Amino acid sequence: MSPMLDISRTSQLPPELWEDIIKYSTPSSLRACLSVSRLFHDLAVRFLFSTIHIQFGALSPHGLSPEEHERRVARNCSIGSDILCYIASKPSFAVVVKKIVVHSYMVGPYVFDRQLLIDAVSKLSNLSCFVWYGVASSVSATLVLNRPDLDPANGDIRIPLASSLPLRRIQNLRSLSLEWWADELEHEDPELELTEVRDMIEANTDTLQELEICAPHCRSFPLRTLRNLVYLHLIDAPLDNIETVFRYGDQLEALSIVPDVHCVQELFSVIASHPKRLPRLSSFKLIQSDDDEWRPDVSDMAALAEFFRTKNMRRLDCKLCVDCTTSLPFLQMLQNLKNLQVLGIGLISPTFVQNDSLSFTNYIPKNISALRLRLGYDGTIIGRDVILHLWDHFEGLRYAHIVVSTVPDITLAMLISSNSKQDLELIAYNGRVFPLERTIDNVCVGKSWSECKTTTRAVEDFGNEDWEWLSRHYMVYW
Repeated sequence: MSPMLDISRTSQLPPELWEDIIKYSTPSSLRACLSVSRLFHDLAVRFLFSTIHIQFGALSPHGLSPEEHERRVARNCSIGSDILCYIASKPSFAVVVKKIVVHSYMVGPYVFDRQLLIDAVSKLSNLSCFVWYGVASSVSATLVLNRPDLDPANGDIRIPLASSLPLRRIQNLRSLSLEWWADELEHEDPELELTEVRDMIEANTDTLQELEICAPHCRSFPLRTLRNLVYLHLIDAPLDNIETVFRYGDQLEALSIVPDVHCVQELFSVIASHPKRLPRLSSFKLIQSDDDEWRPDVSDMAALAEFFRTKNMRRLDCKLCVDCTTSLPFLQMLQNLKNLQVLGIGLISPTFVQNDSLSFTNYIPKNISALRLRLGYDGTIIGRDVILHLWDHFEGLRYAHIVVSTVPDITLAMLISSNSKQDLELIAYNGRVFPLERTIDNVCVGKSWSECKTTTRAVEDFGNEDWEWLSRHYMVYW
């Protein structure tokens, strides 16, 4: 925003045009707009505070003493209470809030804090998205009871299941994330909850486009009836009904699977039996647990490669318990994916040497825009020159998530300066996320994200849906 702006002339343009201009401003520019004029203030508020984050308690980061943690909890609760009271008392402010995100890390009743949240949400007439991270609470049930009409045209809700929610009351949702949080309020009747989940999904058959569902509810969702479902995420999935997804999910464009331990073998069997299924698939994510004792062999990786060979893949992320040699059929297939823009590869191998790096550079496209690499585990031996050779292969990268914690004598600054062909804007490196700022002659590493932001990262934090998708379901240090 120009400091020489003539305030007297702002009224010569209609507010709608100013709104179109201001919405592209950076957060710092939006904050500056708050003190320019009443018009600019009102317009900036719509974008600065359309999403509100509320914290109950705090995460317990490593290295923080119990006393410091208690002070952080008290500070977060105080700030959260102030925000909620302001929403409840200022209708002109409440009307601009469209999304509320709760970070709940307290176990116990905490009646006062939760009642403040209930009162505030009841005032949010334009609320379209409600997201809950952390410990489940009976407050969720009250919120849904108060807001059964949550965004009828564009609903988006992420809620904990272990909170006795009146699930059948929620309708007209576009996006639904059903999480599983173990706490003192788990459902007394698991079979009844399974029925409620199924009834809730069926009540949203005509509008639901995206579904994230966790074990044990993966067995209960009626995929055959979800005609408009295009994004499906199965978390901690037992996979005993995974064949149903391949048989009846031909409309799916994106599929993410984080299987339960010891279930990946069944998935590979289904993939090998149905290589032509899911013809519209363009995004796929598979995360195998490091604790899984089953290891895919070369024939399994060849079957996986054949499955993708017939798809128009744009985003692909596979973390598997394989070494570089075993993954070769998969790596060779990547060169045939002409529209691939987002790629994640995770391996488990005792070593990663020059020949392994050549396998990557020979087959992985150079021009992908987002990359996630995990080249082993804590004991993997990786040479610095091997990593720098591999890193130099990529051109035009804008986001990277790199886990190479055992590489000696390599720093983030060294990694960034070693490749001038990239346009990196954000990098997650060995457990921390750093924004990058570019000048004509230099690249500066900004302040790392906070632990809370790193843990609960969302599309708004990344500013890019592909980057959030690539990091989804991972801890940053994985």
